Amino acid sequence: MLLFESLLIKKSGTKGNDVPILYGGSCKPANAVSLFSQPDIDGGLIGAASLNAQDFIAIANSF
Repeated sequence: MLLFESLLIKKSGTKGNDVPILYGGSCKPANAVSLFSQPDIDGGLIGAASLNAQDFIAIANSF
């Protein structure tokens, strides 16, 4: 469980489980499957990789 999710659950009880957590680090086609297969990561904020259509599609398809 991520530290942030633990804090949400501690502060708000089980409602913390309902808050989506987005990964905001470097996301590339090479690491997207690994990142988004984590149980506590619900999506990502895609930066520079979104500027390349093929990279962005590869990341989107990793879900």
